[in-house]
Amino acid sequence: MTDTASNGAAPQSHAEMLNLTLKVWRQEGPSAAGHFETYTTSIADDASFLEMLDYVNEDLIDHDK
Repeated sequence: MTDTASNGAAPQSHAEMLNLTLKVWRQEGPSAAGHFETYTTSIADDASFLEMLDYVNEDLIDHDK
């Protein structure tokens, strides 16, 4: 559930946070050897799977991975 603030501020979530560990298959290209990498994230329990992936992807971009 989210509430919209009357002062125009961003809505605040009342959701619980989940700490997740993801094991993601990574490879440079179709002929390159691949491997699993482990990522950890915290996400609201009312977030969708795609929102979680978007958050993880943004974090990877921010850290040049």
